Amino acid sequence: MIQSTKKFPTMISIINYPYTYFLAGLGCIIVILLAAVAIISGGGLIDNGFWEYLTNKPGHFFALLLITFISAGASYFTAAYLFKAKRDNKYSIVVNEEGAFIFFPSGKISEQFLYSELYSSKEQSDSDIGMVLNIKYNLTRLTVYKNDGYGDGKMHTVNFQREYYVIKNRFELYRHFLTGVQIFRPDLKIQYSALLHFQLLKDPNS
Repeated sequence: MIQSTKKFPTMISIINYPYTYFLAGLGCIIVILLAAVAIISGGGLIDNGFWEYLTNKPGHFFALLLITFISAGASYFTAAYLFKAKRDNKYSIVVNEEGAFIFFPSGKISEQFLYSELYSSKEQSDSDIGMVLNIKYNLTRLTVYKNDGYGDGKMHTVNFQREYYVIKNRFELYRHFLTGVQIFRPDLKIQYSALLHFQLLKDPNS
């Protein structure tokens, strides 16, 4: 059981359901459009006479046949992906005084990043805690070093965004985790751009 403390409270992920369903709706529209293309192109093959069309216009026939199969396949796999992502990716994220925990929908731990298990980078020029930011796709990741089981530190990615479900307080979760690093692992160096992005730079006059 993960418990919070007054000094460092527990923060839990919040799903942004309206935005999640909006994006899922766009995905459903794509599925419908692809299915419509497959039906229309397939109908064109039947209406023009399957064998006659193949004999008189083989180029057009194979083009329509290819469009039909590609559209139908894309529609099916897109729909299957959406259903699977909705079913399997309702993860919950908890950040507390021990570290960050990502839970499966079943409640079992999928990933954990304990402050006590974090390592320093082997390269002195590198930060121990880094950040990967993709502004175009609004994607943020943290990089940390953890025990690889052999006593060495191996780079791992801390990702608080899962497929399908949009995490509303993702920024706050990353910030809370980095705040925990500052408190519980002051020996680790956090990348300057990460401190700047998450507004964690300390005022030298304070």
